[in-house]
Amino acid sequence: MGEMLLGQLRADDMPVVIVQPSIITRVQVDPLPGWMQGTRTIDTLIIGYAEQNLSCFLGDLSVVVDIIPGDMVVNAMMAAMVAHSDEKGTQAIYHATSSLGNPATYAMLYEAGRRHFYQNPRVGKNGEILHLVNLLLCGLFSRLYNDMNPKYKFVMHIVDVYGPFAFFRACYDDMNLERLRSKMTMKTAEDQMFNFDPRTINWEEYFYRIHIPGVLKYLCK
Repeated sequence: MGEMLLGQLRADDMPVVIVQPSIITRVQVDPLPGWMQGTRTIDTLIIGYAEQNLSCFLGDLSVVVDIIPGDMVVNAMMAAMVAHSDEKGTQAIYHATSSLGNPATYAMLYEAGRRHFYQNPRVGKNGEILHLVNLLLCGLFSRLYNDMNPKYKFVMHIVDVYGPFAFFRACYDDMNLERLRSKMTMKTAEDQMFNFDPRTINWEEYFYRIHIPGVLKYLCK
């Protein structure tokens, strides 16, 4: 609705640039790798797993989860503003997404989570290692009802919120942003500071080395 109002109420000579990102994930490079203010979408699954509130979550591992690091969204916004700053009356829409150019699947997130928590097991306040079952494979419920009931409610809440995304198979067209990328020169280190090309991301390493550690560092105290 806000975008429609911008298009209808803007001045005739005012350029309007709209950037529509998909799921925004933790910063890849700038200002701090793994940083992001607040809890974002898939962070809830990682936090629930790390704190033993979520022992399982069912999903199709082959499904593409359309994500984009926060710093790439900001870089795309700046590039789009510069590209249209001298144009009058222009209205442009860009999709900051990754599912078309460099798709990340839930299998990649699962494998990165399994790898991280296997090598870095969570430790409770008493120093006891928390033995956690696989993130996406259900385990057996063996605790008392009073202990499990809150966790069950938490899981059902997550299912209600994220269930549609766990089996969603659409891809988003980012060709407008790709055309903008093709006009940019990326030859120096300074140029790379404004990178917003998702094809440069190794998703397995991003999840393992940046996103999951960032969630644990900035959200799990």
